[in-house]
Amino acid sequence: GARIIATAEGTFAADNNATTLDFRLGVSGAPSEAFKMTSGGDFKLVQDAAVLGFGADNDVTLTHVHNAGLALKHTATADDKPIILTLQTGETDMAANDVMGKLAFQAPDEGTGTDAVLVAAAIQARAEGDFSSSSNATSLDFMTGVSEAAATKMTLTSAGRLGVGTVTPASNLQVVDTANDSKIKITTTGTNKAANLDLTGSIAGYNFVSSDTGGTADWRIGGGAAAGTLTFQTGSSNEERMRIDAVGAIGIGTIPNRGFITGNKLE
Repeated sequence: GARIIATAEGTFAADNNATTLDFRLGVSGAPSEAFKMTSGGDFKLVQDAAVLGFGADNDVTLTHVHNAGLALKHTATADDKPIILTLQTGETDMAANDVMGKLAFQAPDEGTGTDAVLVAAAIQARAEGDFSSSSNATSLDFMTGVSEAAATKMTLTSAGRLGVGTVTPASNLQVVDTANDSKIKITTTGTNKAANLDLTGSIAGYNFVSSDTGGTADWRIGGGAAAGTLTFQTGSSNEERMRIDAVGAIGIGTIPNRGFITGNKLE
């Protein structure tokens, strides 16, 4: 059988008659509590592994996983049937820097309070400019906190550029640090495994490692017009100062001579 039971939430008084409705269902034996609705409007599924089904054929389900969380599932078994969770905003005029969706992480019950209960990390979708019939350019901001509400530390733009420490990267990857030296480190811990930086371009020879100060070039090391050439360039106009060609010949200030270096002498 089944029952609906009205249960007082506390002692009734002239200004209080708070009541919970318990919905009890039976499978084999006396009906047991399945879900309840409180006077505050809370709706509670009280059975472990309880499932909420959506759609005429329950094609999407939300299942309680005991002591763990929730599982969202598309129940269709055919190929290419992923589960899709879409965060939507009701805004009718998206402007630059408007956030249309955000996933935040927080420990609000942390006993030490203050910074500890602030949002500690988040991922948000932020409009890069005013939306229009021909533009919905959006950046993904990755936010973390140190002693603060989570703030943007890394951004992936609509152009596919990744900025660490900047929300407007000027290249495919840009690392900005306003407090410390910026450093990119490549490490491998495998036995007999090397750490490599591989530069691959579509123009033969023209891959460079460069340095500039405040937008002014300091030096550049990389390929030259001839295949297999390594050039060393300095100055604001990247003038070539030294070259090693494909056969190992070295030229300083001129075309390479067929020679080699022994000690401190070019022979």
